[in-house]
Amino acid sequence: MMAVCFLVLSFTVSGEASVSNGGDAPRAAWEPFKKTGMSSVGRNIGRNLAPVAADLDGDGVDELYVGAYGKRMIALASTASGYSSSGIARNPLDAVTMSYESDTPCVALADIDNDGDADAVWFDFRSIDNRISPVYLNQMVCLKNQGTSMVPDFQMVPDEENPFAGISSEWQGTPAFGDFDGDGDLDLLFGDRSGTFRYCRNLLVEEGSSYYAEMMGSLNPFYRIDVGDNSSPAVLDLDGDGDLDVVSGEIRGGLRWIENTTPAGGALAFELREAADGPFASLAVGVASMPAVLDVDGDTDPDIVVGNSQGRLTFLANPRLQPKPSPRVNRLADAVPQSPSVPSRSMDRVEESADLSDAMLALKTLAGAIVDALGPKAAEGAGGVSENR
Repeated sequence: MMAVCFLVLSFTVSGEASVSNGGDAPRAAWEPFKKTGMSSVGRNIGRNLAPVAADLDGDGVDELYVGAYGKRMIALASTASGYSSSGIARNPLDAVTMSYESDTPCVALADIDNDGDADAVWFDFRSIDNRISPVYLNQMVCLKNQGTSMVPDFQMVPDEENPFAGISSEWQGTPAFGDFDGDGDLDLLFGDRSGTFRYCRNLLVEEGSSYYAEMMGSLNPFYRIDVGDNSSPAVLDLDGDGDLDVVSGEIRGGLRWIENTTPAGGALAFELREAADGPFASLAVGVASMPAVLDVDGDTDPDIVVGNSQGRLTFLANPRLQPKPSPRVNRLADAVPQSPSVPSRSMDRVEESADLSDAMLALKTLAGAIVDALGPKAAEGAGGVSENR
């Protein structure tokens, strides 16, 4: 079975190569990292590679964990020349197991219980007992981190405590998490072999306890979006407008951009952009592409790593932010071509907010001076107005 994983981060705009976007502003094109020697990283890992990145040892640098055919999770550490298993003293995701040898574990890492460390979830082919005969479904399995963010200890959550109880996929699901509705907790998005997407909202029952409920039909903001076969989402702000978009892998080996088109104050909405109009138009990353987000070069902006069914990992450089000098010595910043940056839309918003705050502060100060000049009675009247508002 094919699978994929995720991470969440954001982007701004650069003056590098670009592609059209149906008449809108051009989108910066993503390209593989050059002169890094990382094209051969995945040769001896296996096939059906499903990557996910996280800093599970607390050293400030993300490791790369890769699910592979045969139910294995391989841990790779960042080095000066790429990613290597030799830099991993302990693989905390050894606890991930699959029911069948033919499956590939597609693990998503997210803070499900809001305790400050990453938990692990994935879909596995498990039996459901009934009175007639066993039924097998791809159910979401949850490993809660009972350790710390620096020394994780993943333990299986019993079915009765599993916040994903009742969520299943016809084929092996490919989970990703993101706060799509902006309520401060992580929602679940997953694809599968059908090429469509299913969306589950996080319904916070109480502090430290969540329950995920699937949104059906038109309540699913990804309703009717179909990338063909083997949808595999990664969640990130691709266009720098402050909301979360989705990049999905698919069976033919491309990457598809699903743009967040939610209107201000409106219901969540997403639109699948034409492949030729997206920032991945010129890329061929292998059959059954499986993306995840990873800061490859240590410049604090998110890049993308893509696994595929042939057993290859492709690392894509973020063209939207200018790399910054990094104190990390085990990254590849020197090998990545740098480009001039252009002020981002998100930075424009920050500056506008700052200007508005300054103006409000100046107005408040001026109003206070006027009240003081008018005397105590005016001050009392001003206070009454303020309280009524």
